[in-house]
Amino acid sequence: MSLLGNLVRSVRIHVILHCLPTPFLTFIRFGFQPWHSAAEFRRSLRQYLPQFHNLSILSCLDITGYYQYESLYLPVYFYLQSCGVDFRFGVEVKDMEVTNDSAEQRVTGFNLVQGNLKLRKQLGENDIVIINLGSTISGSAVGTNDSAPVWQSLNAADVLDQNWSVWLDLGTKHERFGNPYNFCTRQSESMLVSFTITTQDVVFYDDLVSLSNCTSEAGAFLFLDDSNWKINLCIPAQPAFAAQPQDVRVLWGFARFPEAEGNYVKRTMLRCSGADITTEVLGHLKLHYNPPLPHTVTIPRAMPRMSSLFLTRALGDRPSITPMSNVGLVGPFTEFPRYTCADVSYGIRTAQMAVYKLMGMEGNV
Repeated sequence: MSLLGNLVRSVRIHVILHCLPTPFLTFIRFGFQPWHSAAEFRRSLRQYLPQFHNLSILSCLDITGYYQYESLYLPVYFYLQSCGVDFRFGVEVKDMEVTNDSAEQRVTGFNLVQGNLKLRKQLGENDIVIINLGSTISGSAVGTNDSAPVWQSLNAADVLDQNWSVWLDLGTKHERFGNPYNFCTRQSESMLVSFTITTQDVVFYDDLVSLSNCTSEAGAFLFLDDSNWKINLCIPAQPAFAAQPQDVRVLWGFARFPEAEGNYVKRTMLRCSGADITTEVLGHLKLHYNPPLPHTVTIPRAMPRMSSLFLTRALGDRPSITPMSNVGLVGPFTEFPRYTCADVSYGIRTAQMAVYKLMGMEGNV
């Protein structure tokens, strides 16, 4: 039995249909399993437990209001664009050139492909490179309300986005970039299935909200503990999007055991359509609706690497934030001692530290 398995059993929390403090249960909601990293689980406990008494009123949270893409990413993108940042979309990094000087290795250039055009970017002496390693959504397959996602078993080199392919290339050539294979090849240990429910049935949505018994502006979570799939539902405050019509409600969820057979739909979740998933959710909630629900669309998404950031790892599998003199690594697959990679703050901390070190600045993160 794994150490994490023992830890999970010793602090097991049975919560069903209840309003839960958001950050404290991030590491449970987003896929921690008994076979995942005990070190990461411990970091989560150490980071969240001191805030436990404030979590019930959510006074320690920043509430974005809308979906993160609209509230966080787009404002940052437009701000950087106004500062003259040159964004290049549709450009593939084939490989990076690194000096052979073992005393101070540094990246000196990139070989790129844009469409059918091969390009090369030479770096100057004072240029720095910041790389976001890995991706939890690479290899994902999307289904429809009437059909299950169509996907296939993944190998390390299959259906990988640029964050993985660049890391695989660097990790193979330079040991100081860690071991990306440890995180992108263990599909059975990192598989999750998520789904979004978009409905014009406001009564159905209101029934879900009433079940949660939660009035927080951050929304509510429903944990279906008896589900074979281990379904978790997120019911955000509405509207979730700025352009969302007044008569539409949007919620989402995910399942940590999608390869199990459903309690009410006798198939694995990976083989279920969106309507099948809605039927399973209704069965657990004991709501008196006859599936399929009219005016309701559920879209499933199979994500074979979604919880890969929590996988067990050896010392050195995660690279340091600045493995070379002009390179900074950011995101959940880099090593930043003491902090957990379970929430968005980890990516912000690694980015801050990368900038501090590469620019010769002083600062605490």
